[in-house]
Amino acid sequence: MSTKVESRARGGEFTVLWLVVTLVGMVMALVVMYVVYGGVSRSLGMANAPMVTATTSSGVLFVNIKDAGVGSLRVESVILYAGQGQATCSLTTYYLDGQQLSGGLPITLKPGQTLTITYSNCNPGVDEVTSVAVITSSGTYTAAVS
Repeated sequence: MSTKVESRARGGEFTVLWLVVTLVGMVMALVVMYVVYGGVSRSLGMANAPMVTATTSSGVLFVNIKDAGVGSLRVESVILYAGQGQATCSLTTYYLDGQQLSGGLPITLKPGQTLTITYSNCNPGVDEVTSVAVITSSGTYTAAVS
């Protein structure tokens, strides 16, 4: 009779032990998932940075924005800098992968797509623009005009 009572006590202890081990394992799994998710989110955010270039030719400023990341990228606005201030242009045309768009910004780019914005009739002139800032859903990116 005493062996039955003893084995039941051990069986109960064994069940409690497995319950504790299971709970500790689940908590550890949640902690690992939280840490991994944070790292993956940050790396995907950095991997979603656009490639921005700006060049001038024949009195026209060309700003190319390519979504080189793994997810969609929303282009909110573009700021043109000339010296210490901003430049403004009266003629702006938008091209998505070479096809002219009827609308303007904001626009969402899919991975691999390139948005080209042409600026002309700028004050000060196009040749005075020194850099551009592209404001996107993943941050602000700048490029010098070459």
